[in-house]
Amino acid sequence: MQSRQITATCPYTRTGNSDRVRSSDNGTAEEGNLSLPSIGSGSESPESRIKLDRRTTCAKLSVTMRDRIVAMVAKTCKAENLIRAVSSFPSVKLLDTLVQYYLTSPITQADSFLHAATFDPNRKRPELLAAMAAAGAVLTADPALTKLGLAIQECIRAAVPLMWEADNSTIRDLELSQAYFIALEIGLWSGLSRKVEIAESFLQILITMLRRDAKFRHARYPETSVPETEADEDTDTATLQETWDTWIHQESFKRLVFRVFQHDTASSIALLVNPLISYAEVSLPFPFSFSLWAASTPDAWKSLLHTHVNTTCANLTTYLEDPEQFSPGGTFSRTVDTTVVRLAFVSWIWRSAWESIQLDSFMQRCSPSNTITQRQSRNRNTLLPTPSSRLDDLKRIISRFQLLGPHPPLTAHQDTTLATTVHLHIQTTLLHLHAPLEQLHLLSGIEGHARANEVHISLRQAENGWVHSESARIGICHAGRILKVARGLPAGMVLGIRAVMVFQAGLVLWGYGILKSKGEEKGGGGEEKGDGGEGGEDEVDDEDGLQLERFRVLGRGKPYIRGPVCETQSDEELVDVGRPADVMDVVIGVMKGNHEGVPRPPLVDSLIRLVMEMKWWDGDCGAS
Repeated sequence: MQSRQITATCPYTRTGNSDRVRSSDNGTAEEGNLSLPSIGSGSESPESRIKLDRRTTCAKLSVTMRDRIVAMVAKTCKAENLIRAVSSFPSVKLLDTLVQYYLTSPITQADSFLHAATFDPNRKRPELLAAMAAAGAVLTADPALTKLGLAIQECIRAAVPLMWEADNSTIRDLELSQAYFIALEIGLWSGLSRKVEIAESFLQILITMLRRDAKFRHARYPETSVPETEADEDTDTATLQETWDTWIHQESFKRLVFRVFQHDTASSIALLVNPLISYAEVSLPFPFSFSLWAASTPDAWKSLLHTHVNTTCANLTTYLEDPEQFSPGGTFSRTVDTTVVRLAFVSWIWRSAWESIQLDSFMQRCSPSNTITQRQSRNRNTLLPTPSSRLDDLKRIISRFQLLGPHPPLTAHQDTTLATTVHLHIQTTLLHLHAPLEQLHLLSGIEGHARANEVHISLRQAENGWVHSESARIGICHAGRILKVARGLPAGMVLGIRAVMVFQAGLVLWGYGILKSKGEEKGGGGEEKGDGGEGGEDEVDDEDGLQLERFRVLGRGKPYIRGPVCETQSDEELVDVGRPADVMDVVIGVMKGNHEGVPRPPLVDSLIRLVMEMKWWDGDCGAS
């Protein structure tokens, strides 16, 4: 197999693609995409290509609101592009369809932080509607609409800060914060290096404004009380409406904060960087139950609110101290949004794991060729921390969380993808705890042969190399399970952070196979060995069993995953982890199979291109 230089770009690494920055990649380069191509006779309209099963709101976008959106876009356009952008900007019907597509998509779960029951597009800020339309356009994965969505996203990213600059009071505006956040989500998962880097860095702006407004703190969310009934029915109705509106505004901010917390987690996982939000500062109460959030009238909300007592004391700390309170029959089992609870936990466990990963990485640099215990035994004056049971604690906590299982009751919007998403996050956290993802990125040759050579030697050194460790064997088990779970996701769901998780799982399996195969070429056997004994075929993506435990702990047996060995094959069979090219075929199959028959998002296509190049990269960097 011939060695090749990796040429595909991958923005989802710590260093990104610093040597591939071009002056032509700028904010105005996409302005030509703000106008859709003219429709010829007999051609279908853009909105007809969008499958919209239902509407979330009865009110439709008005021509006046479209004009306000166009005016917002025009403020960010260069003069030479302005006439074309304005004259050929999408119709009001298409914009309305894209907004509804975003609101109803099971992928975005937009109703988790946007109040659908009172959502009237003609009473919202044009920046928020433009952001929703942009997100809806990108979700379609239609090439022309995706370009349109990314172009509108660029306008919003520029327009919202201009408003903050013009009027400082708008930094506390809910709708502008929501619009800016949606634009950051689009950018992070665009698969385009420039947009990803901007989304990563500009997230700090939104987090800073939320933090300075004390939105992460418990005291910022006072308990809501329903006013006493007035003698005058009209006064009573008006007071109740005002109370409900105030509650919606407060609850919307709360839900936005948890959504940003989750987004920050996904960004950290994908980019291998420190999270920007510390779990220690997240003391705000959990959102109320989705049934209360979805109440469609003030009276319906009022009748449900009476059953939601003492909810303001339920926060992340409460859950960690006693998760049983959120289980069926527990104090908070029906009063808080259990979806947010579980996603908040995986955000917390990721940050705890990341701290352990960073400490381990730092100590490895201090003692690259010895264990920390060996170094400390030679130097009792060392300032390095002693080895702790942090990893064991994290595994125990995760195990306990999994035993508790999903927290019913699940509402219609909380389908099985919630459990799958949480499971993927847990498996990915465990993957990172057992595999050096950043080093494996370098091993792939993405930063050239020299760096790959250094990592190759480090990970495959005689006794202390990662590939020979129990941690490596556990890591590929978690990688295999990520691919298995991803294969079972509904069509179109392998995108965003889930697509990156699939890529990272493939990277770990590929790196293990490369390092093992090179070791065998230089004088090793073809089968994993422990303290003697028999080997066997072990499906590392399978559930725990005695044979798999022998492989993980003792190294007995040979690791396999299940999947198709070629892109056109639908039947699955055992694939040897020691054959990296076949493993990468499985990874490609997972990504392509989930988008079969429909256009793939740019992010997925860019990851597939990278995986295809890695498939033929043999890891031969001249390492000895």
